[in-house]
Amino acid sequence: MQDPVKSYNPTKLSDFQTQNPYIDWIGVLESLIPNGGGGIRSPDTIIVRTPEYFEKLNTVLTNVTLLTLQEYFVIQYVTSRVYSLDDASRTANRKMNGEISSGTSVEQPRWRICFGSETERTRAETFLKTIHDAWLNRIPQITWLDDQTRAKAIEKVNLINHKVGYSVISPDLRNPSSIQEYNAGLSVNKTSFYETEVTSSVWYSNKMWKKVGQPIDKDEWLMSPQTVNAYYTPNSNEIVIPAGILQSPFYNIAYPEYLNYGGIGMVIGHELTHAFDSSGRKYDGKGNLEDWWTNATSAQFEEKTKCFIDQYSKFNVTGPDNKVIPVNGKLTLGENLADNGGLSASFLAYRKIQETKPDPVLQGLEHLSPDALFFVNFGRVWCRKQREKIALQMIFTDEHSPSTARVNGVVQNSPYFAETFKCPAGSPMNPVKKCDMW
Repeated sequence: MQDPVKSYNPTKLSDFQTQNPYIDWIGVLESLIPNGGGGIRSPDTIIVRTPEYFEKLNTVLTNVTLLTLQEYFVIQYVTSRVYSLDDASRTANRKMNGEISSGTSVEQPRWRICFGSETERTRAETFLKTIHDAWLNRIPQITWLDDQTRAKAIEKVNLINHKVGYSVISPDLRNPSSIQEYNAGLSVNKTSFYETEVTSSVWYSNKMWKKVGQPIDKDEWLMSPQTVNAYYTPNSNEIVIPAGILQSPFYNIAYPEYLNYGGIGMVIGHELTHAFDSSGRKYDGKGNLEDWWTNATSAQFEEKTKCFIDQYSKFNVTGPDNKVIPVNGKLTLGENLADNGGLSASFLAYRKIQETKPDPVLQGLEHLSPDALFFVNFGRVWCRKQREKIALQMIFTDEHSPSTARVNGVVQNSPYFAETFKCPAGSPMNPVKKCDMW
């Protein structure tokens, strides 16, 4: 799943149906086409990302009864929709999830998902540009890149598009008429949230089907503004920073810059680095799956990844029954490269800002320099407490390393961290052998 070349498998739908006969795949696709689809037909060719998955699914389907499948789908549907039911149902679902894995028991208050104004969005865009420039300025200093690959890398960075806060084009969330046009045909049931969610799912599915055969709308967002996350899209070569993550502890307009750069700055640098991680590097600046690396430089990249795989495989989590499970350094490679490159880019961007506009130290924390507080806030944004069962689940399914590894693994590789905290050479947080990529 981390290799875009291996997961790109164009296959004739008819051949796929023959190879996987236990489900009427052609019938499933045709049933999903909305009524009055305007000439939309199920595709002749599909992209099979994981052929091995369907081979195993065929084996599973030969050993289950129809009743088991019916029960499975009922359970899946109920658990996916229970959020839209009454308080008692949501409470029961939250209690179930909490006791099994997450440990949460109380819904988040609504005020925690709010964001500031257009002024704050434009300021965040400026903030993003400083880190983008820092990333670009580092490329000439990376010695293992040859001239041909370096020129292509610079071209790709220059083409990375930014989206910050919320959509301002498709739709423009600042403009009521734009929102109304985007949501044309969507109805709201004023007495039933559940019914509204069902009809909105149908509306959204129909909206997606209407895009079949049409040019891609590169102005559209793949996340809602209130989502506490960020992403890089290799096909569009763009980074997106929703409003939801532009809040404490990642970001606050009133914070000193060293806190913001240690928080959201690192996240921005992380997303920029995804353009050059083990997967993103296989796309060019226009978002095409194309090998633009020379063989020699590509070989050096692969050699450097071994250091990160080995380093992160030494981290672990404790699961149920005190069982120690190691981090999968290969599964988490792309995210680990992004974390390391992101912190370096953000720190260098912060240092450049300090040259012209130094921030004062925080009152009561005079013993910590601004550089030290940069790293402190970097650690703070990844604070997390998990139950052992969810830690076990995520070690096998999450492409991100556990929080401890995301923090300690990165700063172990950072000469700036060792310099700031005066860590002796060879100590746990300043190992002699450091992994370095971007």
